[in-house]
Amino acid sequence: MADLNKQNQLEDPQKRMKRDFGLWFFSSENDVDGYLGTDPIVFVGIRPSTGKGGFARPIFNSFYDRLKRHGFAHAHVTDLVKESMEVGYPSDAQVDRNWPYFLEELSIADPIVVVALGRWVFDELHKRWDRLVPLRRVTHYAFRYGSRSKIGQQLDEEFQRLRKDLGGWQGRYQP
Repeated sequence: MADLNKQNQLEDPQKRMKRDFGLWFFSSENDVDGYLGTDPIVFVGIRPSTGKGGFARPIFNSFYDRLKRHGFAHAHVTDLVKESMEVGYPSDAQVDRNWPYFLEELSIADPIVVVALGRWVFDELHKRWDRLVPLRRVTHYAFRYGSRSKIGQQLDEEFQRLRKDLGGWQGRYQP
């Protein structure tokens, strides 16, 4: 069962971030909780999608399918930078503006591991975050980083290793 206390706590910064940035969050759908996930695993992307009309559905669906298949359907999924922006990597000023929100999310999620989606996020977190929990990196799920089958295979392998490394942790959903 979802941790309703954590979900309620996550809704407060979500409302403030929507007010401040007018942004998109990882939605709760297809049995994946997205931003409102309360299992103690946090997946961190770069920023909201810049695709025309919002998030590219095939990429989104593939990522969510993998989260569910590998037992991460109830993980907290977020972006380091919350505000909409042009294509490319966020500036230091953008990360600085969003950093307090990210730290607040982490304090609520209380993760046992934080998983960076791609090298840029990993490097940025490694540089900025005084962490007490492990920081891991997996391939970013967007197909711009490789073919659909190659990215899918890499993510499957990396998610399997992550599950193995988590040892006895049992999330609410087991494949």
